[in-house]
Amino acid sequence: MEARIRVGQRSHQVRFSASQPLSGAAAEALLLLALPAAMRSREALILEDAVSPRLLAAIPTVQDIYHSWDRDLRPVDVRAPQRHSSDRHAPTPVGRVALAFTGGVDSFYSALRQADAALLFVHGLDIPLANHRLRGRVSERLAWAASELGRPLLEMETNLRDFSDRYLDWHLAFGGALAACALLRLGDFAEFGIPAGQSYAFLQPDGAHPVLNPLFSTEDLAIRTLGCEARRVDKVQAIAPHPVVHGALRVCWENRGDAYNCGVCEKCLRTMAAMDIFGGLERCSTFAVPLDYGRLARAVAPHASLDMFVRDNLEAARLYGARPELIESLEKALDPGRIRVFRTLRAVVPRRLRNWLYRIVHRGSTRR
Repeated sequence: MEARIRVGQRSHQVRFSASQPLSGAAAEALLLLALPAAMRSREALILEDAVSPRLLAAIPTVQDIYHSWDRDLRPVDVRAPQRHSSDRHAPTPVGRVALAFTGGVDSFYSALRQADAALLFVHGLDIPLANHRLRGRVSERLAWAASELGRPLLEMETNLRDFSDRYLDWHLAFGGALAACALLRLGDFAEFGIPAGQSYAFLQPDGAHPVLNPLFSTEDLAIRTLGCEARRVDKVQAIAPHPVVHGALRVCWENRGDAYNCGVCEKCLRTMAAMDIFGGLERCSTFAVPLDYGRLARAVAPHASLDMFVRDNLEAARLYGARPELIESLEKALDPGRIRVFRTLRAVVPRRLRNWLYRIVHRGSTRR
């Protein structure tokens, strides 16, 4: 499917493709994708095709949520004809469920709890479409994991981030983007889950917010957030013993050196620390390098909102009697002075340079 979205004088071409036919819910998908752009540019959002009445009725609340998170996003007029009940898509089998799956902690936790759910992986959201080498490796491992779990793996690719990143930070936009992808696979399932990275105890602006995601639902497809009942460290504890997790866990978003998990970025290090606390790290084969406690002590999160994951790791490490050097490293990573220094350094050292340095230091190890 290809669509053109015009924002002011700028025109964007957005593409979706899959190995199976895409459904006809294109208008709803484009509404979710275009809404932040309309709010940022303060232009009315106009769609020619009919849209789900349920989704259209929820759009004012969606706009209120986005505006509360980013004051530069202003509510705008949304104009679209409403789809009649006679125009509804063919019904899907009751109870057929799918969920977004990347191989990460949140998606593995939800996949293991949703025993019959199909798994949807979308290329182009966290790995550039041009990176065929890493994409192939990720696709192969996720297909293996789905097979071992006895689930179908649905794959799609899209260039939507070329458009969406211009108008809304990805950590706020990804819920609507995933919901749009799910709407285009409407014939496959009746309910779609988006695994959350946060718990009910600490809700903050996020694309997988449990208040936001259900608003993306239509009469044919229910969208919901999964996993808010557990903290990230609790999820690691739940999945750490599972052999499929050991062979396919993927948490890295920097992918330095095109590694499946580079093992040195902040997210890799805090996940490795959590796996180590619960005895799963030694059996996990997906990290390019071993856990380095010195690096862990310097693994300061890029945003203060992510410090909670380190605090939760430290609490669990003390509770479950982790290695003293691991506990000490986590304590250092939470030192306010070190946080200021390393967060400043991270801001001035571009990601491209970090990737180049990783290739030099870890040449040959990025095959994992």
